[in-house]
Amino acid sequence: MSLNLPLYMQLADTLREKIYGGTFAFGDEILSERKLSAEYGISHLTVRKALSILENDGLIVRIPGKGTFVKS
Repeated sequence: MSLNLPLYMQLADTLREKIYGGTFAFGDEILSERKLSAEYGISHLTVRKALSILENDGLIVRIPGKGTFVKS
């Protein structure tokens, strides 16, 4: 992750690369905000902001009570 960008943008870029790189396939569930927060050592609010960017870009869909999925 680049140190010149805010953490939420770094995480959004990392997840975007994983989606485009095939680590996450279309329809796959992405880790929960809590698990992403623990994995990357950042706050859940930072994770939420990163996921909002990806959702606005049309890469993921968040379904309340179900999870976050790569949009197909």
